[in-house]
Amino acid sequence: MLKYITFILISLFFVACGNEERQTALLEPTGEYLLVQKSSDYSLPVATNQKISLYFSADLLPSTVNQSNIYIEYIPIDPYGTAGEPYPIGTYLSDGVSSKNVIVTPYEYFEPNANYRVVITTGVEDVYGRSLAEEYIFTFQTQDNPIDTTPLTLRATKPASGATSVYVESEIVMDFNKNLSAEPTYSTNQYLSVVDGAGNTVEGKVEVFNSLMKFTPFSTLPADSNITVSVNQPIKDIYGNQFDAGYSWTFQTKSVANTPDTTLGYTLLNLITTNKTSYFIRTLEDDVNSSTFVVAREGAIDLYSVAYQVPKSIPTMAFLDSYTLSGQITSLETSAPYVIVGTLNSGIYILTDNSGSLVEVTHLDVGSSIYTYSFVPDRIYSMNPATGMQMYDFNATAQTATLFADVNSSVVGESIDAVDNYYGDRRVYVADYSGGVVTLENNASFVARADINGSVKELFTLPYTKIYTVSTSGVVNAVEYNGTLDATFRYDVPRTINETTLYTDYVYSSAYFATDSGFAIANSTGISYIVNKTREVASVSVVHPYDANSVDQTSALFVISLAKDGSLELFNESYDADAPLIEYTYPGDGDQNISLDIDITLFIADTYLDEATLSADKFVLLNSDTNTAVAFSFSSYKDSYSPGYFVNIIPDANLSSATQYNLSISSAIQDIFGRELNNGVDVNVSFTTE
Repeated sequence: MLKYITFILISLFFVACGNEERQTALLEPTGEYLLVQKSSDYSLPVATNQKISLYFSADLLPSTVNQSNIYIEYIPIDPYGTAGEPYPIGTYLSDGVSSKNVIVTPYEYFEPNANYRVVITTGVEDVYGRSLAEEYIFTFQTQDNPIDTTPLTLRATKPASGATSVYVESEIVMDFNKNLSAEPTYSTNQYLSVVDGAGNTVEGKVEVFNSLMKFTPFSTLPADSNITVSVNQPIKDIYGNQFDAGYSWTFQTKSVANTPDTTLGYTLLNLITTNKTSYFIRTLEDDVNSSTFVVAREGAIDLYSVAYQVPKSIPTMAFLDSYTLSGQITSLETSAPYVIVGTLNSGIYILTDNSGSLVEVTHLDVGSSIYTYSFVPDRIYSMNPATGMQMYDFNATAQTATLFADVNSSVVGESIDAVDNYYGDRRVYVADYSGGVVTLENNASFVARADINGSVKELFTLPYTKIYTVSTSGVVNAVEYNGTLDATFRYDVPRTINETTLYTDYVYSSAYFATDSGFAIANSTGISYIVNKTREVASVSVVHPYDANSVDQTSALFVISLAKDGSLELFNESYDADAPLIEYTYPGDGDQNISLDIDITLFIADTYLDEATLSADKFVLLNSDTNTAVAFSFSSYKDSYSPGYFVNIIPDANLSSATQYNLSISSAIQDIFGRELNNGVDVNVSFTTE
């Protein structure tokens, strides 16, 4: 009771220093001064994990939004209830749902039953140059939430201690058993030191992502070197528990000779540069001659097309339309022709592509902010870090959503996936912050939890198989349908993963990982390629010409890379960067006793052959005994099962008996990138008839 009375007195004292009631009544938002409008009622005790959300009356000037102008102070209370001198705590600022909104997040959770005050100085300005009339201060008290005193321990390191042949592009990650204080991300203290085998310091930056501490070198690690990592400063979790300094480990990098060509097979075909902050890219629909895809940018969804004109020219991207919506976009999914957009404070938007224009079908106000979601025909599963997961029944005819279940807020994570098995039974998988996957029945009842090292960032599934988890440390694990971890499955991506896209046609499947230095691709053979680029990739997607009558849909896949600066890059996914080659001929070179009525067949292996260069004038059939040309008919067709083209050479008349013939094939046959057949060398095939 004494503490609560003291809190009221302190509140009156500090409000007197900056009277919010007087300021609010003083001027209208269009007046001379900038105003503060709190987004929540802080007169009641708040949770210890609460973030402080501030709203202003106008868009803020970003350069004035800093810890000197907006900060939180702890108010010490002695045993007699007397308030001491407030002192600042560690916080960081982030954008809210608009340019008028600022989120203040403490490095660690607030202490329970404690008093704090928020200070906003007159140094904060809006884009019109206005400042506050006076310093703005308000106080709040925290709830009596329990403190987790479990010791902070290290679960794993990446690379592991003693590891060899480590990629020089690798980042260094420490994975703890609990979420960490955010202080190392913003502090100038040297929490980690990284030293190579010659004793040279490896420069880089330290960041915290949930339970991970990550060191990103400013350049690649030295090749063929023993790298030692040491903890120089105590590391704290969000409750203040400490992991002491002094821990160290060592690993060895690959030699340069053993480092693969990480750009092999990928050619930049088309580039669109923008200066718009961008979040996600998703393929909308593939067709024979074109594809469409959407990009989630700040406050808008953009629609683009890819024109193939395959295979006579390089595919090109073009902007089609943009749809503006309110609320910060937090998630994006597509199910042609629909685009489903989750927002932080405005529910779910469902859009459709109407002949190149984005049109709103409906807007579902599901009653809570959407951080991530899974959308299936009859249900929406939404997630908000503050409130946990909600399940909504979706009526497609009426375009309405009604709350089915509000799952305990302890089930909070960054990704949800709803999966049906062969029998139509559905389970829901939630990737949680603390390094695991929670499996629920469709009625929200608990099934199982699989513990995984590293904070799980994403889930994705292959049809009727397994649920794959992607951690922020770059590790991919698999979880069975029943919620148990598959201990035999693991992929390691050398860089931090920002997002994952899955491509599958039920025969061929690959996962595409957006990283801060390009993108990586994983399939059944492991991590295929890593494309190193200067841009930090936010999201990747896959498009391809689609023909319902063709068995093979994988011979011309294209990867679209979306950088965080908004740039779009279109790459071809060719698993070899070679020139077109003659893979097979019949007859073969040197064959004898060939039938006089032979039809000559050959196969040119290349995914992106330029059909305009594949013509009869590139072939000469010669009677070597008489040195005369043989007339023939010519035909070619693209194979539906292999990346390449069959060519048929049919002589107009039967060949002569016991005669040698030579088929000359010109190297002027090219792929769409200008690479000549057989690397510019003509091909000759000789055979003798019976």
